[in-house]
Amino acid sequence: RSDWVAGGRLDAAIVNKPRRPLALDVEHIIDEEMVLITGPGFAASLPANLTLRQLPSLGLDLVLPSRGHGLRSNIDSFAESENIELVPKFEIDSLVATVNLVERNQVATVVPRVAVHRQLASGALRAYPIVSPRLVRRVVSVSHPRRPLNPATKLFISMLAANMRLRAPGAQGDNS
Repeated sequence: RSDWVAGGRLDAAIVNKPRRPLALDVEHIIDEEMVLITGPGFAASLPANLTLRQLPSLGLDLVLPSRGHGLRSNIDSFAESENIELVPKFEIDSLVATVNLVERNQVATVVPRVAVHRQLASGALRAYPIVSPRLVRRVVSVSHPRRPLNPATKLFISMLAANMRLRAPGAQGDNS
């Protein structure tokens, strides 16, 4: 949490990059594409590629994180830039619970593709790219500029970032 880093409670954090500037050192880790997902038996027929402006008119029962959650803030900022409001039927902050609900019910959600790439590969979920605007979650590490990180913390963040990049769909070594 970037506020905890700013306040000295944490040395560093891996967070969604907020749209507002931070008074912290920010290091880019990865950009993750976000997609609309449904379960394999989803009854509504959806276009292969969607625009964000189409979502409210599709009549989908959406499952999104609650307001204040980093992913929801990211999604809402894209929606605001398109002058639309996404009104979820359910608000769930657990990605695991959200994915389970989507797999088994006639609901949809918006998540980073990397978070569900195994379920997509197995056919447990279906993805619909949102092509305009392209929804991207920027993942960054943040640290305080006046509190240099010790070598162990730097190494840990570096290893975590490398692991995140390797797990991205299409990355070298992706064994999904």
